[in-house]
This record gives sequence, C-alpha cells and structure tokens, in this order.
Amino acid sequence: MSDYIIALTTWPDEDGAKAFATQLLEKHLAACINILPAMTSHYVWKGKVESGTEHQLVIKTRKANQSALEQALKQSH
Repeated sequence: MSDYIIALTTWPDEDGAKAFATQLLEKHLAACINILPAMTSHYVWKGKVESGTEHQLVIKTRKANQSALEQALKQSH
C-alpha cells in the first residue's frame, strides 16, 4: 500500500490556483502541485447545464495529509 496519494481539484482562475498551491506548500500539505492550463468544463449547477473555464490542480501528497488537505480545500474553495 502506498503512503502517497494524488488529489485532483479545479479552480476557476489561475491566480487563485497559484495562491491555493502556495498555501498548501507552505503548510507542508503537498510536496508538488501541477496547475494545468485553462480548460472548459461542462457541468450541471442548480439543475441547469453550465460551462466555464477552470484550471486543474494535480496535488501530490502523503496519505497522512489527506484530511488536512480536504479541510484546506473546503475552507478555500
């Protein structure tokens, strides 16, 4: 069993994605974070089909950090 995980999330803007990545790195909740170029996402929100631009974050961390990472995401997103 691996002690490491990869977490995925999206962010609506590049500056916000960079700020969140910096926060995670400074708190030692991630070892490396890749911010992918803008993409168009299609989703259902409040019963309506929507689309918008987002950046995907690929977060590499220890499994032991998973709960703290989830909390940081809930607080920041």
